Formats: sequence, structure tokens, C-alpha cells
Amino acid sequence: MQDSPGPDMQPSSTARALDLRRPVALVPVTVEKPWGREVWYSGFETRGESGVRQNGTRVRLSDYLREMGWAEVVLLKELHATAGDLYLEVHETKSEVYVARAPGRVQHGMNQGLRRRHGDDVEFRRAFLRAAEAYERGAVGREAVDAFVAEREFAGGDVVAVEPWTPHSLQQGAWVVEFQTPVFERLILASSTPVATQDHWDTGRALPRIALDPPTAAAPEPVAPGAERLSAARGFGVWRARGPVRLPDGVPYVVGLVLDGVAVVGGERMEGGFLAPAPEGVCVEGEAVFAGPGL
Repeated sequence: MQDSPGPDMQPSSTARALDLRRPVALVPVTVEKPWGREVWYSGFETRGESGVRQNGTRVRLSDYLREMGWAEVVLLKELHATAGDLYLEVHETKSEVYVARAPGRVQHGMNQGLRRRHGDDVEFRRAFLRAAEAYERGAVGREAVDAFVAEREFAGGDVVAVEPWTPHSLQQGAWVVEFQTPVFERLILASSTPVATQDHWDTGRALPRIALDPPTAAAPEPVAPGAERLSAARGFGVWRARGPVRLPDGVPYVVGLVLDGVAVVGGERMEGGFLAPAPEGVCVEGEAVFAGPGL
């Protein structure tokens, strides 16, 4: 695993010495989960905080953002589901985009065949709630909930775009890069592992708003030779590049991860995570994914 913020992070006042016009490398922090681990490249909260590095200076991400006058940036993570399935959940406002690093499986949306057999969406929702409540009590197994949810396989490089109110759960063995709206909010529908942040599920509260129609499949579109837009989520877009690409005017920043090789951003060679203010372009020797408002 890459560097982790720790005692070698310099005082917040040191952030004033950074050249705020130049990109910074992101210093990730690993957060252990019951189902595996998350690697945060641009996250900060009570459970952990990423850092930034420029030359020999390393400061916490929150200190850097304060100097930039930014409240937040798109949250970039890697998710490693090594020990179990992620929580089956929905979000009220948050969008997520997964870029697969390896083959895996994801529950995404509801089972349309079972929905049709119920014949009535109100009854379908009620039946799903009964199954989830019985599973939470331990009266039935996880398969009772899984029957209501659509599941599909994905290959390395595939993209999954998760919109608000769409049920989703990466399954054990998945390894993805995730870009998401930088807010912590979720409603747990069901979980096969302990939920670290709460002692109850939210199935009943979420039930009336759960999206029943099939989610729209991500459809990457070319934006330049060697580059494609993977998804246009609410508030940000996600691109993948395998060569030089010029970015649209007015993009305030990009946050990204080099998957293979190096990326040159703002004249700086980057390996791993990076954050670049107002970049004109990205030159990738290998492969990189990045996100930002206006992409």
C-alpha cells in the first residue's frame, strides 16, 4: 500500500508554502472495513484523512483545501472487498462511479423478473421489506434479500454508475476505483457483515424512494483520441485517458489515479493519486482515470 498520513505530516501552517498553482500528489490512507478495506486518496473525516505532497512537503488534505479556498473535492477511493460483500444500500443525493480494476460482481438495481411476478410495485416493495426485516432478525438467510436484487458480473475496465436511490452492493472479490460525491450519507437496506457506523438497518425508511426501474448502463463516449468520458454523474464527470488529452475550459480541478505508467499534469510527473488545479490537459503514458466538475 502507498504512503499513509501519519506523524510525518507537517503542521497546517506549512500548507502556505505550497505552490497552489501546481498539482499535488495524493497521499492515501487505508480504512479497514468488515468486508475488506477502502483506500482514500481525497477523503477526510473522523475515521481518517488523506494527505497531499509537493516536493518534500506533506500536509493534510484539509489544510491544503483550506489554502485553496475549496470546501471539498470529488472523493476518490479504491475499494477492496477481500472479506465479504459491501452493504446493500442506497444514497439520497450521492452519485458513485466505479471503474473495475479486476473482474467481479455487483448487485445493482432490482430484480425485474420478480417485480413483474408480483404484478404490483406496492406489494413488491412490501415483500422486499418483509424479507429484509426477517433477515435482520436472523429468521431467514441472505438469499431471501438477494432474490429481490439484480446482480451482474463485470470485467476489468468496466464502469458501473450508481445514481441516487439505486440499490447497490459490490460483492466479495471486487476491486474498483470509486469516484463519488463528497458527502457521507447512506441508507442501509441489508448487510451480511457488521455495519461499523450504526446498529440498525434503514430499509423501512428507504422503501418508498427505492428506484425500481433498471439503472441506466454506463456508456463511455470518446472525447479525444485515446480518451473517453466514462460517466457524467451529478456534479462531476469521469474520464479515462491512455495518451495526451486537452480538457475543457473552466474545469476548476481534476482528481485522478494513474492505473499504469505515469501521467504528466501541469508539467509534473505523477504516479498514483493526484490533484491538479485548473489543468489544461493531462498527458498519460499508460492509463489514468480522473474526475472533476465540468468534465
